[in-house]
Amino acid sequence: MKIQINPNLKLIEQFLAKAGNSLTTFRYYQKRSTTISQKHQITLIGIQNNKPIAYGHLKWNDKKLWLGICTSQKHQGKGYGTIIMKKLINHAKNHADFIYLTTDENNHSAQKLYKKHGFKKITRRKNITYFRLELNESKPS
Repeated sequence: MKIQINPNLKLIEQFLAKAGNSLTTFRYYQKRSTTISQKHQITLIGIQNNKPIAYGHLKWNDKKLWLGICTSQKHQGKGYGTIIMKKLINHAKNHADFIYLTTDENNHSAQKLYKKHGFKKITRRKNITYFRLELNESKPS
């Protein structure tokens, strides 16, 4: 999988058009235009066979760095989400002390991915679970 950094809007729209049932739990663009990506810290698209198959972004909101991630339904469980997640975490280490994200309470596969990368549950509201990853937690003094 090749990674496109800060892709054009057309590539994001192509991903969303082919993401399938993944969009039932990744609702970031349901009420937002793809132009919001121009305000992201970084946006990544994973491409295989010239088709977008995975997506991720980091965006500042209320002085917190939020992560969004999605793999198209046909490509889930193949490690593409892990690749995107690692790249986003590595990027964030230079910009923040924490990364935040949310997921549906019953989205167990996503929660497994987040926990694998060190995210910890911090709260739950209305069937949404909030996670936080502490970056650079073992800084030498």
